[in-house]
Amino acid sequence: KLNIIYNKNHLEINPDGYDSYTNIIDLYRSVGNKEKMREYAEILMEKHSDYPDGYYVLAQIHEEEGNKEWALKYYSAALEKYDSYNTGKFPDKAGVVMENRKLDSIIGIANIYTVKSEYVKALDKLLLINPLSSNYSDIERQNYTNAVTESLIKLNKKNKKLANRYLKIFQNRNVLSKQFKF
Repeated sequence: KLNIIYNKNHLEINPDGYDSYTNIIDLYRSVGNKEKMREYAEILMEKHSDYPDGYYVLAQIHEEEGNKEWALKYYSAALEKYDSYNTGKFPDKAGVVMENRKLDSIIGIANIYTVKSEYVKALDKLLLINPLSSNYSDIERQNYTNAVTESLIKLNKKNKKLANRYLKIFQNRNVLSKQFKF
């Protein structure tokens, strides 16, 4: 609670302090207060429309609440902002953090497409990056692999030929083993 007060005081002195908004959002996340997270994410987006974290937080909230279209909108916006991230203007994020948030946004988008039975869109989105060639954690890689596997299995039920084509692509990228079978 003291940290929230400290960061709010910082915002009174410097209302453009994007890092204070991020800190407040993280503090409210730690106590499970989604409404305050949403409030500060919206303020952050309003004040810094080119900073991705507000969009990312709103995407997560909407996904948790089952609002697929809003989650898709905000994950897509976050991904766009991560792709054009200005380290001169916002020097606080390390490259590894940015890569992981970008991957999380892609996985979020793919998961929503999978729920909407748009498996090809999900797989195409997952092909945008190769998580094995980067500094992703094992958890991030597993989340990516799970998203690929789920979309492939569901696509296979609708279109075996197309699913096998995507399977070969992901096997060649070493995301799935050559022994993987439907």
